[in-house]
Order: sequence, then structure tokens, then C-alpha cells
Amino acid sequence: MTDRQSTSAAVTIGFHAADYVAHGLVLCRIASGSKGPNTRGWNERANAIDDRSLAATITGGVGLLHAFSGTMALDIDNDAEASAWLLARGINLGQLSAAADAVAINSGRSGKGKLLYRLPEGTAPVETVKVNGPNGMVLEFRCATRNGKSDQDVLPPSIHPGTGKPYQWGGAGDWRNIPLIPDVLLGCWQGELATRRTPANDTGPVSVMTDFPPSDAEQVADRCAII
Repeated sequence: MTDRQSTSAAVTIGFHAADYVAHGLVLCRIASGSKGPNTRGWNERANAIDDRSLAATITGGVGLLHAFSGTMALDIDNDAEASAWLLARGINLGQLSAAADAVAINSGRSGKGKLLYRLPEGTAPVETVKVNGPNGMVLEFRCATRNGKSDQDVLPPSIHPGTGKPYQWGGAGDWRNIPLIPDVLLGCWQGELATRRTPANDTGPVSVMTDFPPSDAEQVADRCAII
């Protein structure tokens, strides 16, 4: 990339970041070539970016701080196993992805994706829950740490370090109007959190093991495919 191209890319990121802030999103800086922030205290409210002028100075990449934006991400790492796990709990991932107001973030990698939702007004940030399976991470309900600091997701048009291409918005909806999280999805998330937060395992991040073997997950995914 030439110096001129680098300057143009930085201006583009800053323009989009300022627009995100103007629509109520709270941000963090992400270094070029990275999927996450590397500055001390990036996930604390005091260091979050919610000023348009400051957002316009962002270069490299930009991340959405869920805990301070009132948002969350359903982060899919394995669409077959995620579809099966959710369907067993009455949630059809394909229907969520195909909804008229769905707002997604696409990295360009097969079998992976993110759906963004708003939390109900007045709801405190909900702790992130990770669902693991036999092949590794299946999905995450991503929002906040247990002590109220924020998790984040990279926003377009930041460059994905693996593909070398920009993240893109997907879904039939508009990021300026992120949909409210469905009750069934919020209930599932909060239920898993309550189940796993017992006196015996009340330390560290919440992690859930899926009860679907890969073969079953692939069959279920055929009925519940991500769009």
C-alpha cells in the first residue's frame, strides 16, 4: 500500500467512526493488522470513544464497545454446531440471519459471522458466554466482562488481518437501526449464564460445552442454515 493509499484508508476509517458515534455507538481504536485493541484500559468506560471529533482521528481499525453502546453480538464460529445448539433451545439461526431487520458483520470467512442486537432499554450489560464444542469455539453471546468492562467487535471497513479484506455489513437491516435482541435469544443467554454461575464454578469467564457431536450438528444445520 502506498503512502497515498494509507492516508486515504485512514481518512475512510475516521469518517465511518465519526458516523458510528453520531448514531450512538461507542468505540475503541484497533491497530492495523490486528483484530483487537492493544492499548491499556481499552475496555474501560473512561477510555471509550464517544466523541465525533475524536472518532474522526481513528486510523487502522475501529471496534464497537458493546457494554457502553447497549449492544451485543451473537458471534458464530462454527455455523453447523451453532445452528444445532441454538435449535435445541428453540432458536433458529437461519431465521435470525434472514430477518428483515438483521444486522450482520461479515469477515469473508466461511462458516463464521456475527449478528448485532440492542439490549432492552435499562438492561445492564450482560456477561459474555462462550459455547465450546468438540472442534473448538462454537458461538459467543458477546457483550461485557463480569466486572462491567466491555468486549468488542471489529466494525467495517476495518481490514481483517487474515483475509486482507475489509469487514462488511450484511443482513437485510441497517446498522443505524440495530434490532432489539429477541426475547428467546436473551433468555437463552441469561439462562446459560445463571446455570454456569454457580458457587462451584464462580470464577473466570463463563464457558459452555455443547452437547451436539459434529455429525448431528451438520444434519441440523441443513435445516437451519445461516444466510
